Amino acid sequence: MTLELKDVFQTHKQTFNLNGKSIRITIPAGVSNGQDIKIKGHGGPGVNSGPNGDLYIKFDLVNNSNFMRDGNDLLRKEEIDLYTAILGGPIVVTTFDGKK
Repeated sequence: MTLELKDVFQTHKQTFNLNGKSIRITIPAGVSNGQDIKIKGHGGPGVNSGPNGDLYIKFDLVNNSNFMRDGNDLLRKEEIDLYTAILGGPIVVTTFDGKK
């Protein structure tokens, strides 16, 4: 499943169709690129009328934002003027939640 970096900022639910069945999953905040989650009983049919297998979903993250991910941290370069850097002061920073 391909997701944007901003999509894994918070835990959310997503619904998708697989083989005519609607499956709703919870995508945890901070899921990593290449990470798998297992959904028990939603895989292929079992052998000799056994129970259905497990469905594994692998996440592929795409970053179309100005942020860089370093582990569980989000980084972004922000230019500030010399006086604010030396003396301190308020700056406005854009986040996934808006400007702060």
